[in-house]
Amino acid sequence: LLSYGISVVVVTQAAQGCMIYTQGQTTHVPGFAVDVVDVTGAGDTFGGSFVAARALGQNLIDAARFANATAAICVGGLGARAGAVAREVVEGYMG
Repeated sequence: LLSYGISVVVVTQAAQGCMIYTQGQTTHVPGFAVDVVDVTGAGDTFGGSFVAARALGQNLIDAARFANATAAICVGGLGARAGAVAREVVEGYMG
């Protein structure tokens, strides 16, 4: 994808977090340990949270960490809406 001119590629890796690929750099951003209840909506939660964090001015690493946290919250509850929490809840989860 990078060879086609896309500047950033993010690949989720479930509990292991995600990988961020840019031209000349690959970065692993660790996930959060959580007892998984239901994975429904985890990818959408990650993607939406990542884009929202970037739109709010976060760098790639911080946005990925935020998205990993929202996805962890999501899979810790039942149903896709489990990850639909306020930003302050996610930031508190991140510590």
